[in-house]
Amino acid sequence: MNVLYIASDQNLATYHGGTIHVQAVTRELIRHAHEVHVVLQDFSGPGVQLPSGAYEHRITPRKKFLLWRSGTEIQQMLDGLKPDVVIERYYNFAGEGILRANVPSILEVNSPLLEYPGSLKTKTDVLLMGTMKKRRDLIAQKASMILSPIKEIIPEEFRGKVKEVEWGADTELFDPEKFPDKNELRKERGYDPNDILLVHFGSLRAWHGVDILQQAFRHTRDTLGLGVKCLIIGPAKQSSSDGLIFTGSIPHQQLPSWLKMCDLAVLPFALENHRYLELGFFWSPLKLFEAMAMDLPIVTRDHARLRSILGIKNSDYYYDGTGTDLFEKIIAALSRQRDSLHLRDRVLKEFSWQAHGDHLDAWIRELAG
Repeated sequence: MNVLYIASDQNLATYHGGTIHVQAVTRELIRHAHEVHVVLQDFSGPGVQLPSGAYEHRITPRKKFLLWRSGTEIQQMLDGLKPDVVIERYYNFAGEGILRANVPSILEVNSPLLEYPGSLKTKTDVLLMGTMKKRRDLIAQKASMILSPIKEIIPEEFRGKVKEVEWGADTELFDPEKFPDKNELRKERGYDPNDILLVHFGSLRAWHGVDILQQAFRHTRDTLGLGVKCLIIGPAKQSSSDGLIFTGSIPHQQLPSWLKMCDLAVLPFALENHRYLELGFFWSPLKLFEAMAMDLPIVTRDHARLRSILGIKNSDYYYDGTGTDLFEKIIAALSRQRDSLHLRDRVLKEFSWQAHGDHLDAWIRELAG
């Protein structure tokens, strides 16, 4: 089928969660023999490539709150490409594809359509006479189907349209069998084979828990000695010191080999630093899936949704939100390194991009016949 995939809030200038998601969905649609046209904002420079076989269409770059002004460009694509199905990433000021389409449409939701009490957006919308809420409701009402990790972040009147689906790991890229031995990788990068290496990776936003990780790491190093190091991979501006090693950002293609050489992933999630999480743990946590795909043990926040993803019953892998407990769980998890957690098997079965793509293909065919 001819699929128009609109990601007007994204460009392919750099790797981050949004570009990884767009690439993965595009790749899966192609795998299922769809003709895929992807709409993105224009940018300068080499950037990231879409998968082979995709058709890239660029619209005029705009501030996100002006995305509604791309309607004329998107209408031209609808008229010229004549898609069978439109898929559009949700953004409050986007939605022009779904609003203008005369074919079945899928709204892809990766952040809440709801607001927590007193949010900045809620206060702003009061000044705008409810314009943003009205636009949100128009988009959700017009969509034939809504995809979301959880229903709770969708207004109740639209939850009947929701299909729950997780993001996933690229299990072809994140495959530990494709990389050299852990000690060989360490020698190549100047790390001692006898060191204990913890790792945290991602965009390092305030709610990802880097501050509490540093606190817990200091206690871990005081307890286990100078051979313990913590790699923090992502766009940090801090300087490395006392075993805390800020690598900076690395190409996504290289990330699996960094994970392969580590002993434990520490992914804290500081829920209290992001009030939208009051609506539910809406993230589909890419970093969890990627670490699991590498069969790397993980310590993370004790939260029902994270427990359901990891599938580990032992409480040694979940901390209660405090730095002291995170330190204790790091020690406990390191003492259990011989445990067979079968994390990769779980990802292959439930949390791969291939699984995501299989669901998406079935829903497209259900909508478009």
